[in-house]
Amino acid sequence: MPKIAISYRRTDSDATGRIFDRLVQRYGKDSVFRDIDNIPFGIDFRKVVNDALQDIDVLIAIVGPNWRGARRFGGTRINEPNDLVRIEVETALQRDIPVVPVLIGGVDMPKARELPGSLQGFSFRNAASIESGRNFDTDVERLMRSIDRLFEQEQGAKAQRQAAAKEAAEREQQRAAEEERRSREFEAEQREKERRQAEEKRKVEEERGRKELERKAREQREAEERAWKEQRIKEERERQARESKEKREPAPEESRQAAPIIDQGRNLAEVVRETASPPKPWWSMRRTMLIASTLAVAAIGVWLIVEYWPSSPPPVATAQQPPPVATAQQPPPVATPQQPPPVATAHPATASVPLSPERERALKPKDSFKECATCPEMVVMPAGSFTMGSPANELERASLMKARSIR
Repeated sequence: MPKIAISYRRTDSDATGRIFDRLVQRYGKDSVFRDIDNIPFGIDFRKVVNDALQDIDVLIAIVGPNWRGARRFGGTRINEPNDLVRIEVETALQRDIPVVPVLIGGVDMPKARELPGSLQGFSFRNAASIESGRNFDTDVERLMRSIDRLFEQEQGAKAQRQAAAKEAAEREQQRAAEEERRSREFEAEQREKERRQAEEKRKVEEERGRKELERKAREQREAEERAWKEQRIKEERERQARESKEKREPAPEESRQAAPIIDQGRNLAEVVRETASPPKPWWSMRRTMLIASTLAVAAIGVWLIVEYWPSSPPPVATAQQPPPVATAQQPPPVATPQQPPPVATAHPATASVPLSPERERALKPKDSFKECATCPEMVVMPAGSFTMGSPANELERASLMKARSIR
């Protein structure tokens, strides 16, 4: 059954009551509502009206002589924003609820210019006229048939809306399912992608680790090879040094026998170093050469004077000296036999041959000795350093050294 709400003003309550009774007889008391304005104190009536019209299928607006609510001092209540009738009709129009104007008392539909902007569409609604006389039942019956058609249309529209809503819900559900499926597929793809990336990363890490191990093993092998080569080189150097040392170091007996000779060489070098004159500087040699060249020039000049100077005058005759008186000739000196050269006496150290170690250690510089009976005699030289070659003060040597320094 359709749910019907009635909007009216209190001044039109008589005709509204009769219409309400006939609607209740037709649709039942639970399907027809009025007195929406029965609102408790302190409650927002706009919210109450909105809640009351939540499930209404048809709104019947009773338009009587006082529907606009004329004021005593001018103006109408329908133009006031807080008018309850205005709020009821506005809410129904805004929610697209069918609104049926019912004209009573012989009034006409209000003009659009007489209504506020939110209710101007109400003036174009097809209105039902009900007379309170003998045609009342006929007019109410016609109204109820119109309500039935509206209800059927509304039901069809509602069914369509429900079907559309259901279809929309199904589409929304399908869309949500599709989105869910796509989301699951995307998540699966992401997981697969992450798995592949993790697998690739693991392979890369394994390859990097393998290369790192190979590098470390190669470096270790190279280090071991270098250490082995260094050890071999060190051993070879030690062997060569040992062999060289063995070649340089004489045997103990040879070293003992060569000690006196080494000492003699050192003493002789010391004597030569003490007796040798220090080398002259180049300027001293230059001065010597200058003096020598001057003397040579002077000698040549003297020779020229003696050779080409004019001869001197003849000597003046002098008294002849008497010849010398002959004297007795002295006899020639008697040759005396030549004394033989002194025989060199051997040093006590050479008394016995060969030398013993004790006598060898007792030898001093300038002592002579023999290693054996047929060996040549040797002299012990003082220890020291010796100059090999020409002495440093030799003229040619100094000139050569000067020429080398100039180059």
